[in-house]
Amino acid sequence: MLKNYLVLILIMGFTPLAVNSTSLGENDKSVLEQEAQKRIKEFSSSLKSQLKSAINKGGLSAGVKVCSEQAPQIAEQLSTDGWIVGRTSLRTRNTSNTADQWELKTLADFEKLKQQGIEVNTLTKSSYDEQSFRYMKAIPTGGLCLACHGSTVAPDVKTVIKQYYPLDEAVGFNAGDIRGAFTLVKALQAAN
Repeated sequence: MLKNYLVLILIMGFTPLAVNSTSLGENDKSVLEQEAQKRIKEFSSSLKSQLKSAINKGGLSAGVKVCSEQAPQIAEQLSTDGWIVGRTSLRTRNTSNTADQWELKTLADFEKLKQQGIEVNTLTKSSYDEQSFRYMKAIPTGGLCLACHGSTVAPDVKTVIKQYYPLDEAVGFNAGDIRGAFTLVKALQAAN
């Protein structure tokens, strides 16, 4: 996924955050984490709102369409100022959300922490190097998620899911499982 981020960063243009190339100060890191959390909150609330509205008007099939069309648009709208915002999972529905190595390791770490009793909605990780700051926050599987991601998805909903996501792997979840994670990258620029 990072390859996609770097390509998008180059295409979109941005003003990277200027930092000391050898270390990111705690204040800088805290500011970046707060900005990442703000973008995640906006993504989550916007997608939930649109999903609920679509489901109320047209049922679960309409919700699948919203996820397919609106989630990437929301991510794109929040991918400004050098940030790239997305979602990933160990079991993806949308193949463009396939995790890169750092994301795979982070998701595996989240699973281990969940097994140790840590609440899914508290699982976060940040990392940085000279080029970028990265942040992930686990997404817990809630009750609404199970209608399309659970073990017993209605046949008509399965048909619509296959239409939008022919390589879907994102089923068989239970309430409280880690459905995936929000994943963000902020391009950094070394200070002169």
